[in-house]
Amino acid sequence: MRKMFLFAVAVIVCGTTAVHAQDWIVEKLRRDLRAERVAVIQEEMQFTQEEADVFWPVFKKYEAEIRAINDQRFKLITKYAENYENMTNGVAQELTKKSLELDIEEAYVRKEYFRQFKHVLPATRVAKFFQVDGMINLLVRTQVSSSLPFVE
Repeated sequence: MRKMFLFAVAVIVCGTTAVHAQDWIVEKLRRDLRAERVAVIQEEMQFTQEEADVFWPVFKKYEAEIRAINDQRFKLITKYAENYENMTNGVAQELTKKSLELDIEEAYVRKEYFRQFKHVLPATRVAKFFQVDGMINLLVRTQVSSSLPFVE
């Protein structure tokens, strides 16, 4: 399962760094990655039926908000790739500022959903979910970051 997830991440990274990648290919790969994320969460959390019934509806809303943030990150990566060879101070500042703003926005979303998940699951189960989710996010971000060249 984890090998498939890492493979999907690698494929996503290749798609996101190519400026002229076809949108439908990138979207399909992103859908596959989301499906793999769900599979990893299911595998690691081992929800009872009762837990699953209350968790997944909240997760769906959480995922939609995180996806909106990730869509903006994707646009940043695309803009970075488009400007990499002729990076100006202004573009570098704009991209860095927006990236930091997205980090803050994501933290607020995660904090809000920590509260919402606690309404439907015990805090220990919510903590485990955020550990799993954090691990997945770290893997994806590490893969994406390591595939991008440093600004010159």
